[in-house]
Amino acid sequence: RHKKISKLLKFMQDSNIIKIADKNGVQSIIEIKRDECTLRDFKPWKVEDEACSHEVEGNSQTKGEIHDAKVLEYYRPFEKHLELFKIVGIPGSGPKNQYYSASQVRQVLFKYINDKELDDKINPRQIVLDSMLCDLLYKSIKRANPNFVYPTHASKDDVWKSFLKGLHVYHQTTKIDGTVADMKKGAIAPINIQITRGQGGRSKFLTTIIGVERYGINPKEVAKEAQKILACSTSTDSVPGVKRTLAVVVQGNKATEVQKFLFERYKIKNQYVSIDDKCGKAKKNR
Repeated sequence: RHKKISKLLKFMQDSNIIKIADKNGVQSIIEIKRDECTLRDFKPWKVEDEACSHEVEGNSQTKGEIHDAKVLEYYRPFEKHLELFKIVGIPGSGPKNQYYSASQVRQVLFKYINDKELDDKINPRQIVLDSMLCDLLYKSIKRANPNFVYPTHASKDDVWKSFLKGLHVYHQTTKIDGTVADMKKGAIAPINIQITRGQGGRSKFLTTIIGVERYGINPKEVAKEAQKILACSTSTDSVPGVKRTLAVVVQGNKATEVQKFLFERYKIKNQYVSIDDKCGKAKKNR
């Protein structure tokens, strides 16, 4: 009946339902007459949204207990690292299905250093680099730059960081319904909250949430819950170039509120959320 929101607002004002004010061409509702009979007797239609009725597999956050989402990182050695693992004598070292936590990798590395007595006698914070550690840490640099000279010493912290960086990275996610996902290669991408400008000009903003499926959360439910809790318009949309992923679009600059909402509603900690302000400087989690 009313193809423009301005005509709808005028009709509602003429019907004594609301009172609006016009300032610089922008209409605002300044009063809602809740005692008016049309509002008092209003009963919403019960329309089942078929699209929202389909939940992602295993998604029971509205009915079952919500667990803390967790992401554990694991590491697997390349072929070139296996010799060091074998020298240390770790049981079962090296099979393709063998994964190590960061603390286990650290134990392997420093057991090798201790067994080989590579601690610097003068500076305990440094170690003496033998041929194996030089090859593992610096061979790629030497290959790119033949004039590169292997160092003889390095700090324990630098050796540890470089050694860990040289391993395969995997991650395993515990979703909010308590199920543990299969091990996947690479580090997990956090839920990304993007702030962009809408089509309404410089004062209009959109907050887009991408990646909630990684933690077993239905994006359509997020849109529905955010609409109620954040008191704003929401929708879902496909993400260009990304399969099986829906973006939740929230009207307004709501990045901080969305981050708080994800934690309070779904127990998603800030460490698993990144905020990208495309209208200014990117915000980093603290």
